[in-house]
Amino acid sequence: MLLMLVAMLLAIAASEYAVRKIYPEYGIPVFTTKLLTEYDPLLGWRKIPGFRGSHVQEEYTIVEQINSKGLRGPEYPYKKPTGEYRIMLLGDSFCEGYTVEFEDLFSEIMEQKLNAALETRVEVINAGTGGYSTDQELLFFQTEGKKYEPDLVVVLYYANDAPMNIQSYYRIWSRGQKPMFELVDGKLSLKSKPEKTWDREEETAKDQARNDHEYKQQFVLKDLNTWYLYRLYKHVKSRGTENVIHTLPVDEDSEKTGSDGQRPGPGSGYRGNQRQWIMTEALMAEIQKEASGIGCDFLLYYVPLKNEVYSGRKRTSTIEHNLHLLSSRHDIDFIPTLDTFQKQAEILSANDKRLYWKKDSHWTPEGHHLTGLILAEHILENRQEYGVE
Repeated sequence: MLLMLVAMLLAIAASEYAVRKIYPEYGIPVFTTKLLTEYDPLLGWRKIPGFRGSHVQEEYTIVEQINSKGLRGPEYPYKKPTGEYRIMLLGDSFCEGYTVEFEDLFSEIMEQKLNAALETRVEVINAGTGGYSTDQELLFFQTEGKKYEPDLVVVLYYANDAPMNIQSYYRIWSRGQKPMFELVDGKLSLKSKPEKTWDREEETAKDQARNDHEYKQQFVLKDLNTWYLYRLYKHVKSRGTENVIHTLPVDEDSEKTGSDGQRPGPGSGYRGNQRQWIMTEALMAEIQKEASGIGCDFLLYYVPLKNEVYSGRKRTSTIEHNLHLLSSRHDIDFIPTLDTFQKQAEILSANDKRLYWKKDSHWTPEGHHLTGLILAEHILENRQEYGVE
């Protein structure tokens, strides 16, 4: 009996191992988020066209399907169908939403609510890519996003965008080089383009070898019956740097000095690092200019930090203050969200539910649902300004 049980377990393990080898995009769990992307000579990296694979972390396993144009979701023709209203979403990993299944993605929630309330057919195209900052979002919109003829572009802003807007290398997850702008006489100029700094095949082989080793460890420890149990395996090594950038502290002294120790420049009004925010303002203004040039409206949405939402302190966010200032200077429509997120987090806590994962600092399905509803309700309340009925 014991020998039969051992033989069955060995057969299961061998078959699952074989499937993972034969169908790598389906069977090999991806723990390293950069392996969901490939090198791009302008943007630094991009989602892999046609890719299908699993993103595995301690708290979730998500299957991500990328279409032939590198977007998460179905195929979208560049030419907008007659009578349709199109919304394009730009942002980073919060926007891409690789921590939830596609049906829970905020863009899908948003699209469903809008189509249920409006006579005009609405299509929401999610162009978010993990690790992108405002500079990459601008370049994507200039070279690819505008081809979809959007009526409204929504930019999701997160805390690491401003610091990354003045960096040429993205160290978190070792994504490699990224484009970097500079301001010359007050105008944006692309200072540098990214070079290829890592090989995807080599990185995939390392990731696979590490996971295969841990897979065998799990089998020896009798904690593995099927590959589906294996996907829940605790991947301690990847936790070290996975969420560093997503736990940035809120600057308590930001009103007095910048994060570089310098006081705000005359007339700038920004709290924190002036260079970061001056560049961010220029990039946002350029996105607005590009959007306006094709008759497209622009909406800015703040993605609150997890520690802001769960800090228990009711106060104005430093980042929201800066985004308010930036948007007012350029007449950009802006949605502050911290207060709404804090209130909803309190409501959900009574049922032991969360807007953000406990260990990973991205949104849970509940966080995505909330953002989808906030955006949809804002557009419905301002439908005349956005030209959709």
